[in-house]
Amino acid sequence: MAVVLAYIVCAHSEEAETIGEELVREKLVACANVVTGVKSIFSWQGKIEKKTEAILFCKTVSEKEKAIEKKVKSLHSYALPGICFYPAEHVSAEYEKWVHNSVSGVFADPL
Repeated sequence: MAVVLAYIVCAHSEEAETIGEELVREKLVACANVVTGVKSIFSWQGKIEKKTEAILFCKTVSEKEKAIEKKVKSLHSYALPGICFYPAEHVSAEYEKWVHNSVSGVFADPL
């Protein structure tokens, strides 16, 4: 199982926190970080839009991607939420083990 980073754009910090907590609770991700005050400029339905949003960064494994996408879509306020997955490179062995243990429900100390 490869460690991946999920990048999820949310309407605001409360939505990011709600989604992040649910993903951690369901063991779909090991950790969720909320970054607030993100200025976004994008094209939507033929117009240029500007919004302040929040970014949710999550650490997980590649096998959880489809389940994460489904869960995020069920909780998200956007019709088309931005959900991207990126492979994590050069992950320390201890951190990689912690991510794997967290999403599998094994809470052993990785050291």
